[in-house]
Amino acid sequence: MRGCVSQAGLERVFFLDDEDHVLVGRRRDEHMKLGFGLQLVTVRWLGTFLEDPLDVPMAVLDFVAEQLGVADASQVKRYTERAKTDPGDDLPDDPRCGR
Repeated sequence: MRGCVSQAGLERVFFLDDEDHVLVGRRRDEHMKLGFGLQLVTVRWLGTFLEDPLDVPMAVLDFVAEQLGVADASQVKRYTERAKTDPGDDLPDDPRCGR
């Protein structure tokens, strides 16, 4: 999924709304919030979860981190070190998420 994304593209595709912030806010640590937020926006865009949830353009990572108030986006690397769970288990029945 690597590549360039315009600011307009970021705002159109990777925007987190109030409901998203509630879902993301259920995570305890910043790296979990950021990782889950990335999964949320990419599943909406692609209709599936990425094999590597961090395989996104840096602009997407930075945009999601900024929306979540995460100052150090690099800490998202810790997200992949956690025990593997299905991020879809926490997603609402939402057509934007393919559910």
